[in-house]
Amino acid sequence: MDFKYRDTYTVEVYKSGLKAGQSVRLKKDLVCRDHRGTVTETIKAESVWLVLNGCSTDPKVVFLQQPDGEPHTWDDDRIHIRVL
Repeated sequence: MDFKYRDTYTVEVYKSGLKAGQSVRLKKDLVCRDHRGTVTETIKAESVWLVLNGCSTDPKVVFLQQPDGEPHTWDDDRIHIRVL
């Protein structure tokens, strides 16, 4: 697994048009897997997330805050959400 050092979170508008500070809702269940492909968690559709500022060194990754307050990332082109 490769990790990148991220030190600046200045992206306020993502390629997909999402903007930091927007609330979004999942359109379908989100199945999370570990590095082996084992399901670790399923987040139900309709949960509300907050869009966070993104990282300038990897602008294709969208930073979101889960309903429980934990940060999470998705590829900008693979998000299945609706903006509230």
